[in-house]
Amino acid sequence: MVRDEQYDLDLEDREWEADQAYYAASGRSPGSYLSSGFLSDQYGFHPICKHPPQCLLKSESAGWEIWAGARFDCLDYLPYFHMILNLSGDAALEGHYFPMKELARWSAASRPQEAVIDWPDMGVVTLPCQFWKDLVQYLASHKTRLLIFCVGGHGRTGTAIACLMVACGWDSGEAVRWIRHHYCASAIESKAQEAYIREIEAGCSAEREPEHIRSKRAKSSARGGKNDGKEADRRTGSPEHSQ
Repeated sequence: MVRDEQYDLDLEDREWEADQAYYAASGRSPGSYLSSGFLSDQYGFHPICKHPPQCLLKSESAGWEIWAGARFDCLDYLPYFHMILNLSGDAALEGHYFPMKELARWSAASRPQEAVIDWPDMGVVTLPCQFWKDLVQYLASHKTRLLIFCVGGHGRTGTAIACLMVACGWDSGEAVRWIRHHYCASAIESKAQEAYIREIEAGCSAEREPEHIRSKRAKSSARGGKNDGKEADRRTGSPEHSQ
C-alpha cells in the first residue's frame, strides 16, 4: 500500500450498515440503480441512498479536507466549505464568468468558490493526472475544505475521489475498493470510469519515474520495435528480405 508522505493522508471511516439495511429492506442489490443514482418503481424515481456531505480524505499535516455527497443532499451545507467541485455541469451557486478579456471585469465568483465540470453521467472527462495532482497541491497551499458532488453522489463523485487518492499515491484498484466499502457500494458506476482511474494511475506513475529512466526506456522500446518489425518481415517472406 503506497502513500504520498508529503500529504500525510488520513482516511475517515464510515459506518455503512444503514445502506445495507436499505438494500435488504427494498429487496434490491447495491448494483440495481440507474446512472443518475435513482431507483425507479411504480411510484416514480427516488434516491437509492442519502449522501449528505461526508469527509473521506484529509491531511493533518497539510491542513486540507475532501468531502463528498449527492447534489441535493449537500445544498444546505455549501457555506461550510471553502470550495465546491460540482461535477453535474449545472452550477449550484450564483456567479458568472466571462472568459473574454473585454468582459472579464463583469465576472463575479460565487461564495464559496464553485468549480463546475461538465462531466457526462456514467462517463469520464479528459483531465489528465496532472490536473488531480494540481488540485491536491492547491488544497494543500490554501488549506482548503473541498466538497465534491454530482447528482447521485455515486459515479462521477466516486471517480473523482479515486483520482485524488491515486494522485496521493494510492493504487487504483485499492482506491476503488476503499471507496465502495467506506463511502458507498454503488460508487464508480461504469467500466469507463474504472478505466479512467487506471489511466490516471498510469499517468502519475510515468510522471514519478525519473527522466533518465524514462528516456532509456523510450530508446529501448524504439530499438525493440524496429527489430520486431524486421523479424516479422522475415517470417512472412517480405520481398525486402527474401532477395
